[in-house]
Amino acid sequence: MHTNTQLIQDSLQLPVVEIEDTYEGMEEMCEYRNTEIQHIEEDAHRIKEMFQDLAELVDGQQPAINNVAKTLRSAEHHVEKAEEKLVEVEQGKKCLIS
Repeated sequence: MHTNTQLIQDSLQLPVVEIEDTYEGMEEMCEYRNTEIQHIEEDAHRIKEMFQDLAELVDGQQPAINNVAKTLRSAEHHVEKAEEKLVEVEQGKKCLIS
């Protein structure tokens, strides 16, 4: 009469030790995959935090950007006024010379 172990050996033609090793190998592979999935999850969390930090930095820069834009508009206005004054002075010189 054959025992269960003998039946498994006969049907698979593998020694029982190899069957057990295969099971252990599968268990190790599952543990390895679990560990790698946890690493991916940790990495994804770190990336999320980096994007949040970046968003805060960008938001923090907005007042400075607004100030630069305001200063540029003011400078443009002053340049236009200076050009008008130069034209007036130039026209005044022409009147004096004529």
